[in-house]
Amino acid sequence: MTFKVLKIFLISILLVILGYLVFLGICYGRDAYGIYTHARDGERHLTMAQGSFKEMKFKEVSNSLTKAQIDFEKASTSLSKFDRLKSIPGFKAQIDSLDHLLKGGDFLCSGLKKTADALFSIINPIDGSFDNLFIQFGTNEKKLVLAELENSTMILKEAKFLIDQADYEIDKISKKGTMGEILEAREKIKNVIPSVKNALDYIILGSELLPDALGYPEGKTYLFLFKNNTELRPAGGFIGSYGILEVKNGALEKFTTSGVYKIDRGVTTGVPTPKPMQLYNRVYDWAFRDSNWSPDFIASAEKSEWFYKIQGGEENFDGVIAITPDLLVSFIKLTGPIEIPGYPYTFTSENFIDELQYHVEINYKKLGINSRHRKDILNDLSFEIIKEVLGLPKEKIGDLIKIIKEELDRKQILLYFHDEKIANIVKEQNWSGEVKIAPSDYVLWVDANLAALKTDVVMERKLSYQLETQNSGRIKAKVTMHYKNNGSFTWRTTRYRSYARVYVPLGSEFIRCIGGRQDITDTGIDLGKTWFGDFIQIEPQEARTLTFEYYLPDTVSETIRNNEYGLLIQKQCGTKDYDLDVDLSFPKKITSFEPKNRGKLENENEVKFDWDLGQDRESKVNF
Repeated sequence: MTFKVLKIFLISILLVILGYLVFLGICYGRDAYGIYTHARDGERHLTMAQGSFKEMKFKEVSNSLTKAQIDFEKASTSLSKFDRLKSIPGFKAQIDSLDHLLKGGDFLCSGLKKTADALFSIINPIDGSFDNLFIQFGTNEKKLVLAELENSTMILKEAKFLIDQADYEIDKISKKGTMGEILEAREKIKNVIPSVKNALDYIILGSELLPDALGYPEGKTYLFLFKNNTELRPAGGFIGSYGILEVKNGALEKFTTSGVYKIDRGVTTGVPTPKPMQLYNRVYDWAFRDSNWSPDFIASAEKSEWFYKIQGGEENFDGVIAITPDLLVSFIKLTGPIEIPGYPYTFTSENFIDELQYHVEINYKKLGINSRHRKDILNDLSFEIIKEVLGLPKEKIGDLIKIIKEELDRKQILLYFHDEKIANIVKEQNWSGEVKIAPSDYVLWVDANLAALKTDVVMERKLSYQLETQNSGRIKAKVTMHYKNNGSFTWRTTRYRSYARVYVPLGSEFIRCIGGRQDITDTGIDLGKTWFGDFIQIEPQEARTLTFEYYLPDTVSETIRNNEYGLLIQKQCGTKDYDLDVDLSFPKKITSFEPKNRGKLENENEVKFDWDLGQDRESKVNF
């Protein structure tokens, strides 16, 4: 995409110059031809840079970009000789626009060259080339790479500034009186440059986050949680297994996993479980496996660490990393099928969850494995997947980065760090599973599977949110979860039993619950929000809904009186990407709304949004 932007610059310049050559004739023909030849040379050097980039030969990329930048500068020098023609009607706009194109190309080349130089410095400790990821390099080489990555932050930020300057030059091209060819090029460039800036943002993010997180210069120890989202819990899923992960200078020093009952078996903490767990799960002593009751992963991770310690754990952690099976499925899609010596399985992205659960619940007995060791397979499987991922060819590195980012955005990977700097970076990226502060309206639906086996694997969900103003002037909100149990009574699935909570703006006033089984709906305050909770049960092949109705507090009404309304709907950690419908009706005329591609104005007072809850969703309405 980066080189596509530059080639659009050059093609635009060539077309414009060819048009002018006919008019300018003998007087300016040499200078016009000079612009054309320099632009053509620039295109040749950019093509060379593009080829080198695909092979990750960043030094050659830098050299080619330097030559392309010189070509742009020469073209600009030739163009400056046309300044005397600006007094001729129609010429000024074209010359100025072409000048902005050339300057934009110059800035873009400079920014990309700095980026290539930084990338070269980063991989230089490994001789500037590699066939796969870190698997082939020694500890010292990894350390040097992380050191260069950490030192590259300022250079990469300078590169970002130059790309911004290129964007600024393109913005200066006047839409009035400028040739259509130039304007067409301007729009194409404006559409592509954001992807270049976005890629650079993530390289900068990696330089700020990865060295410290991967144990440079000081080693790190993490509590690793495997959260089974087929048995959904508030912060991602039931903690079926856990691990101890130690990294130093990018090297995996230690990674051991165990079934959760290794630390929970025979232990009494004396801490009472939350009331719903007592009522619907018949568990009264709170322990490590149930520590993720808070929907805020930061609070949940802290609680997991606390229980680990009081139950005899010895390690001092630098943070908590949690994953769901969704991440491993995505990895296997990339690596291909996984086999583990000693086990009769071939794990694919299609059967991974089914085969793994079948082993730990049923088949371990047939294989003669003691129940205490039935989850040892996860340790062997984890190492095999790590080995395959680290052994991916360099051509798949981009796909791997894309998968990791997608699963972070989907809250199938959750990160908690003690280090404040890293923690803040993670929060800014919305990878911490934090329950956020919202300036206006807010919704978070939280399900907790209590004694329903792994039935979440067959559950369908859709969340609906409605808003309307009553005659009294108060704003009434209604949030509904539509459930469908597509399962049957098996060793794996059963009737679905969930204690569901909805978190809403602080000060919201409960009206009623429809579809709950409790005589009195629970209410409370947590994480700076008001919440309402009730229990629902859905039989196999049955569809049911659970609805909470409430009045929004005056803080939300005040934002509407000030002609704006915002709604943040957060996704529960670990959930699948289910549908989301939002219907907002106001007492005032709507003048605009965001996002436009997801909203539809029903009338002057009502707007509807239709999307999925694959990640947190935010909408805004102005009056």
